[in-house]
Amino acid sequence: MDNTTHGSKGCFPKWRNEMATRATYKFYNTQLVNSATVYIHWDGYPEGAAHYIAEATDDKNRITVERFIRANEGANITQSHSSHGDTDYRYDFHRNGEMSVSKRTIELVGDEYEENWNLIFTGSISDFLNQYYEAGE
Repeated sequence: MDNTTHGSKGCFPKWRNEMATRATYKFYNTQLVNSATVYIHWDGYPEGAAHYIAEATDDKNRITVERFIRANEGANITQSHSSHGDTDYRYDFHRNGEMSVSKRTIELVGDEYEENWNLIFTGSISDFLNQYYEAGE
């Protein structure tokens, strides 16, 4: 069964929506530095991110920044979550296998826009993948 779709940008997996839903992925307490952050321009919503995460985890659902970058084309090291002002999601990975996800909302409050980051998931990487990952898509 062919799991690719052919579009204007070439072949990409069927789970890809080719949506510019930007996200940053921050890895805390890595072996070399206190933290490292990665930016991916496409498919940063939880179902898309689950595919990026699944590609980079080992058989015990552990993840490292090095594996994440190697496994995901378009993953670029960046300075921090706030380096990209147009991201919609922030993913945080902790050394103990726990992770959290925050989603940006923008509201008009009076005459100004207010940006907030709302926690939408906290738990293990395994729980996140069980909730959002659709294998074979």
